This record gives sequence, C-alpha cells and structure tokens, in this order.
Amino acid sequence: MQGKDRSSKAGVSLDLLADLFVALEGALARGVKPTATPRPQTKRRVVRRRGARGSRNGRAVLTAAVVREMRKMAAEGASFASIGRAFGVHRSTAQKIVRGLRWAHV
Repeated sequence: MQGKDRSSKAGVSLDLLADLFVALEGALARGVKPTATPRPQTKRRVVRRRGARGSRNGRAVLTAAVVREMRKMAAEGASFASIGRAFGVHRSTAQKIVRGLRWAHV
C-alpha cells in the first residue's frame, strides 16, 4: 500500500495480521487443530511410567525420607496442616502424600 502506513501500535503491519487471520481461518476450516501434540516418545514414557519419579524429578521439593516421615507423623495423629507447615508444603499436598495419591511409589 502506498502513501499510508498501516501499522499497529506494536509495529506489526495490519496487512500481515489480516493475512495471518485468513490463514488461521482456513486451517480451522480444514480441521487442523492449532494446539501442539506431544511427541511419541513422551507418550511412551508416560504410558510405561518411565518418567522421573520422586526426588529424581528436577522440580521435586521433597525426598523419599521426608515422605516416610510425613506418613509417620500422620499415623501418630498430626493434622495435615501441621505436617505441611513442618515440611514447607501446602496442606492439600501433605494430604495427598499421606493418602498415597502422590509419592505412591514410596
């Protein structure tokens, strides 16, 4: 387009944005889903339970010894809230661990 600058505040051409929306509309009309699907090896790892479990997970806060101690405290009658405070996790996290919904492999 000559003479007029058709750019948005972000500096992206409005014509480019219009072209992108047209392309997205066409893809949706053909049945293409805009979301990414997991890679096959990721699906296999989840199905075969070969992911990093427990403290081998890079984002783990607890260890197997701590989980055993949490369950021992619960067996002695401690509340989930006090267990959570003692180990720096939320009450519901302590509850799930004690009941075996999390860290079930320990």
